[in-house]
Amino acid sequence: MRVSPLAVYLIAASTCSLASTAFAQLNEAVGAQLTAQVFNPATGTWGSSLSTFTGSRVEYRYVVSYTGTNTSVLALGGITYQPTMSNADNSGTGTAIDQMQPWRTGSTPILTRAEGANGGALSSYGRVQYGATAMTAALGNALTTFRHGGGAPVNGAPTGSWLRVSGSSVTTWPAATLPTGASATAAALNSINRGVISNQLSSRNPITGAFNTHWMGGVTNLVVFRGAVQLSDLPGSVSFSIADGSLMRLGGAGSADDRRYMSWQIGIYDNGSWRVGVTVAPATVTIVGGLVPSPSVPIIAGMALAYAARRRR
Repeated sequence: MRVSPLAVYLIAASTCSLASTAFAQLNEAVGAQLTAQVFNPATGTWGSSLSTFTGSRVEYRYVVSYTGTNTSVLALGGITYQPTMSNADNSGTGTAIDQMQPWRTGSTPILTRAEGANGGALSSYGRVQYGATAMTAALGNALTTFRHGGGAPVNGAPTGSWLRVSGSSVTTWPAATLPTGASATAAALNSINRGVISNQLSSRNPITGAFNTHWMGGVTNLVVFRGAVQLSDLPGSVSFSIADGSLMRLGGAGSADDRRYMSWQIGIYDNGSWRVGVTVAPATVTIVGGLVPSPSVPIIAGMALAYAARRRR
């Protein structure tokens, strides 16, 4: 017997309501990897490491892949996180400080998938298209660069000097852990929920059965974020990753369940019911003193160039 889309929706809604007390579950302890990558202009490829010169511009991105065992997973459900750059130079102004490049705003604030795959310089950066909901300043979620340490306010950040990308209202670094119900305050959860969000609705409308034209399938190497940083005159090493504690939390306000997750879709009417733990793979950039080379000139790690007097700590 053929079941109508409306019936499927009502059955799913009924199932969810019956299981509401057990909704906060993790289907797989580890079922995804979020990977930071940097672009090498000499090879025209994205990778986990790069050697470059002071004063150069580094293009970076984040990709996510399903790594679990459920063969029914067919598309991204949603992931929330906050990109970071460690060992940032926050101790000057202008070219004497690391500068994240502008975030895209306006009527089309989301990058296309082609822009996510492109390693060349863009005029603005941010979330890559998955779904159609834009981040807006009214929701306190417009992409914003925050500085922590190295002369900038620390605001709960770990030791060191950082750049962090999040919603405009998340001025404080999210707590690395929220182990008790008392620590899981609404404010603490907002520091997570208003991070960088990549999510999408189901492939089909559960009421009409109509296809969602914004829906995108696929489970491996999904580019969800693009950024670029103009480096200062300070050599050293920086790393692109995400803030500890910025992934979504299974427990709500007052709950001690601090397990973190992202979600995947397992059916054409599913918004993202398959919840999995996430591993994070950072990318590292080694910065040496000297002139910025032509993109056609290979850059070799460990080259014997004179470092500037100041170093990144």
